[in-house]
Amino acid sequence: MPPKFSINPNIAQAETLSSEFYENPEIFIDCKEKIFAPSWQFITHSSTFNDHTIFPFSFLKGYIDEPLLLIKNEDVINCYSNVCTHRAHLVASEPCNINKLRCPYHGRTYNLDGTFNSMKGFEDVKNFPTKKDNLKSIPILK
Repeated sequence: MPPKFSINPNIAQAETLSSEFYENPEIFIDCKEKIFAPSWQFITHSSTFNDHTIFPFSFLKGYIDEPLLLIKNEDVINCYSNVCTHRAHLVASEPCNINKLRCPYHGRTYNLDGTFNSMKGFEDVKNFPTKKDNLKSIPILK
């Protein structure tokens, strides 16, 4: 568990953070998880979708590196996980214009609203698909 730091609410008595705050890997991980991962981050301008319906990106690239997708579907932009729910392969690697997402690993397909569409050889499987087969939706502020 990372060490605790205290912050004096009286600025006249405040001190700078110790060097441990900047050097301790546990603190770095804790900050990523508690400060940056749940916070709002600018991704792109809506004009990105003038030429594409699918925009894959990495959330805070080089820091958190969560693969996500922005999808423009019927003039509404939504965000989803860019990881196939079957074998964790990226579903899209480049901005593009398509009407279905297809995982290159086993061919699982998804609709532009993130819902599972199909997977070859699984047409007659009972209790399939379920909600866990859909791409995870991520909240965005537009």
